[in-house]
Amino acid sequence: MTNIPHFRFPFALAAQGAQVVEQDSEEEIVQCATIVLLYRTGDRIDLPNFGIDDPALTETVDADAIRDSLIAWEPRIEAEVSGNVITDLIQSVTTNIKPRTER
Repeated sequence: MTNIPHFRFPFALAAQGAQVVEQDSEEEIVQCATIVLLYRTGDRIDLPNFGIDDPALTETVDADAIRDSLIAWEPRIEAEVSGNVITDLIQSVTTNIKPRTER
């Protein structure tokens, strides 16, 4: 059992109930950063600036903006974001997330 439980992402049930992770564990911190990446700016009514700008219809993906959003919404991480143009229509974005060593 965890001392300060948070629901696991994605939410899942097990025989004993909802699966949880420990608050401030490496797993919980990375899950929170992942959630930032999954939300598009404007998706959350209560936090309209939460998430990242939708990169789907842009010419180039702004890796710096993604990194800045990650760090702004999840200050417990260090993030490296890099983009790679594969073709005129396809880009690849790589995100490396790890918990900060000092808090």
